[in-house]
Amino acid sequence: MGKVKILMVGSSSLLGKKFCDFFSNDYEIYSLGKTRVLGVSNHIQCDLMKKIPFSMLPHNVDIMIYLAQANNYKDFEKFSKEIYTINTVRVFELIEYYKDKNLKKSSIHQLVGFITLHLKYIKKMIVFI
Repeated sequence: MGKVKILMVGSSSLLGKKFCDFFSNDYEIYSLGKTRVLGVSNHIQCDLMKKIPFSMLPHNVDIMIYLAQANNYKDFEKFSKEIYTINTVRVFELIEYYKDKNLKKSSIHQLVGFITLHLKYIKKMIVFI
């Protein structure tokens, strides 16, 4: 059996980088975003304000972790469209895309299990943040 496949959206965020750094050897990580993250060979270039390139996404992933955040999240009045698009619309689109493509229906529970399983490493990650 191959490695567990994780789609990491927002992998260039501080937490995303730490996650990828700690777990890229144990899991097959696909990053989706503007910026390539060192140590992750499977990068899909995407500006989340534009359409997601679904044809470039892996067809089957086990877990999707969404850490993307609009750049101007602190100024909601001025950038509400950008914030809504990145923080709501794109999440919904990805869930819709993967719901029929073997994304585990209990992905949130698996993520909790994943975090619990690797809690000692995550505690170490938090020290570096």
